[in-house]
Amino acid sequence: MEAVIQRIIELEERARQIVAEGQEEEHLILQKGEAEIQEMAAHIHQMSETKIGQLKGRTQYESDDRIIRIYQDTAMKMRLMEEQAEQDQACWEEEIFTRIVGR
Repeated sequence: MEAVIQRIIELEERARQIVAEGQEEEHLILQKGEAEIQEMAAHIHQMSETKIGQLKGRTQYESDDRIIRIYQDTAMKMRLMEEQAEQDQACWEEEIFTRIVGR
């Protein structure tokens, strides 16, 4: 009978050791999981910052490109208007001369 009680005590002690080991392993797994979550969050944050920078750069590039195209278009229209005015100048001069002279 004493051997049985001793065996039960040994089994109970072993069970306590297994539970303690399980709790320690659970604690280590939770710590590892939290560290991985923090690492993933930092990585995601870095990726989002990079993407935001790329989008800002692209938006700035697109804005600059549009401004350049507007300037070029305006310059071309001004040049065409000047060319047309130069072509019409002779006609205007002739018409003004005619009106002044009274022909």
